[in-house]
Amino acid sequence: MSTKAEIYRPSGQPTASSFVQVDIDEVAKQAETKSMEELQLQNIKLLDEKDGRNFYAPEEKSLIRKEEIDTNHGKLHITLHGTEGKPAIITFHDIGQNHISAFQSFLNCTEMAPILQYFTIYHIDAPGQQDQAAQFPETFQYPSMDDLAEAVSDVVAHFKLKSFVGLGIGVGASILCRYGLKYPKLVDGLLLINCFSGKSGWVEWGYEKVLTTVSIF
Repeated sequence: MSTKAEIYRPSGQPTASSFVQVDIDEVAKQAETKSMEELQLQNIKLLDEKDGRNFYAPEEKSLIRKEEIDTNHGKLHITLHGTEGKPAIITFHDIGQNHISAFQSFLNCTEMAPILQYFTIYHIDAPGQQDQAAQFPETFQYPSMDDLAEAVSDVVAHFKLKSFVGLGIGVGASILCRYGLKYPKLVDGLLLINCFSGKSGWVEWGYEKVLTTVSIF
C-alpha cells in the first residue's frame, strides 16, 4: 500500500491554499533508479487552483485579517488566523522572512487542522518584513531583539491575551525566548527552532553545508 501526502480543504472555503497530493512511495522508487535530472513527480493531484498565499481554514469562513499595531519600537504587522477568544499561538519568523515564508507550509499540513480549529494564531511580522513593505527612512533605527521582545508585550496587551504558546524560528525564536524570560507567567510554552543569536562557527557552517548537499542528492 502506497503512502500519500495529501493536503486538502472542504469545497467552498474562500481562504484555501493551493495543495497537491503526492504518492511518496512512487517518488522513492523513482529516486532509486533514476538520477536527479531524470526524476519526475508522478501521481500528483491538484486539489485547488488558488495560489497558496492564504492559510487553510477548516470549517469556517474568512478567518484571516491583518492589523497594524503601534509599539514603542515601531509598527508591527499582525496577521490573525482564526477567530478570537480561543487559546493563542504567537509566531515570530527568522531574519529575512515573514510569517508566510516561515510558517505557511507548516500550517497548511492536514495534521495541523485541529490546531487551526481550536487555537487563534497571531503571526507577527517584524518591521519592514511584511509583504509590500515600504522602505525605511534613512534616519530609521531598527529595533534590537530586546526591543522586539518588548514589542511582543504590546501585541499581547492589544489583543488582551492572558497567555499564549510561542512558535519562533531563528531570530524570532530568540525574541520569544527573551520575552518568556521576562514575562514567564504569560507564556504557556515555547517551541523554538535554532534559538541562537550568535555567529555560526566553522563546524556549524560545515555541518549545514553537508546537510544541504545530502538533501539535494
